[in-house]
Amino acid sequence: MISLIRWEANWPIVAGEFTADPDEAQKGRISWLEGIKEDINSGVIKMWGVSAAGARGFMVFEGDEKELFGLLQKTLPRIKYKVEPMISIDDVLATVKAMQQ
Repeated sequence: MISLIRWEANWPIVAGEFTADPDEAQKGRISWLEGIKEDINSGVIKMWGVSAAGARGFMVFEGDEKELFGLLQKTLPRIKYKVEPMISIDDVLATVKAMQQ
């Protein structure tokens, strides 16, 4: 049986969901980024990155669907996620070998 090890989430920023006031938008961005940094430091988020233009990014999360749902709710509707489960190389190799039998 394949075991889930991680989730990969990719997103575009939905610019219209941020405030039009530049100062307020900057405060919101800083607050969001500080929250991400806390989640990275605590180990909740395993990997995180954003494009140099800041319009899209990704993260790798390890945990179950309920934990992931809670994490993503922090930024909706400003960010729309595309989430995919990821499996380990050991699970992929075992599955492919089992297909040969």
